[in-house]
Amino acid sequence: MDPLYLALLLYCVAAVLAMVDLFVPSGGMLLLIAAATALAAILFAFRSSQTMGMAMITLVAASVPTFAFLAIKIWPHTPIGKRVILNLPESSESSVPSFFELHQEFIGSVVVCDSPLLPAGQIRVGGRAYNAVAESGVIETGQVVEVVDIKERNLVVRVTDKEPDQQGASSASSSATEAEGPTADNARTPAAGNLLDRPANELGLDSLDS
Repeated sequence: MDPLYLALLLYCVAAVLAMVDLFVPSGGMLLLIAAATALAAILFAFRSSQTMGMAMITLVAASVPTFAFLAIKIWPHTPIGKRVILNLPESSESSVPSFFELHQEFIGSVVVCDSPLLPAGQIRVGGRAYNAVAESGVIETGQVVEVVDIKERNLVVRVTDKEPDQQGASSASSSATEAEGPTADNARTPAAGNLLDRPANELGLDSLDS
């Protein structure tokens, strides 16, 4: 067989082996055999003539980037490529709602501060405490504030003349009641020792003599 024909045949075999390596998990063995076959094709081309040898070198050199381009485009879609390349998970920002998305309904809420904002602190909205920051200055305890924005994980509030929400007002009153301690009714309840000193008729009891 003419060395030129043998060189072309070896080149075709090398190209086929390289393409098969994309679909078969050979561990790169087929690619090494393809490289050896391409080298043999160059040697047989030089046996034909110096010109054909240089032409075969040029053809093999041009085939390498072409094969690399096809490998990048085709290999990830092959069965072996899908097994090797792991699909990246979706971004956590798109799958997990942000603090703003979860609490944007708080904007416009009017509550009473049960602790000072200097300018940061906490306020109660919906019966739960949240980190808050004053839009400007310092907000004292008992002042009525409105949630105007949410930045990062803080509710931005400002002092307002609006009436507090019913939920916020009840929360503030319950906090104040707890802080006051015993109620007025409990304060008026006489001690057990004082009951023993009072006359029986005042307590609604019959006299022991009767």
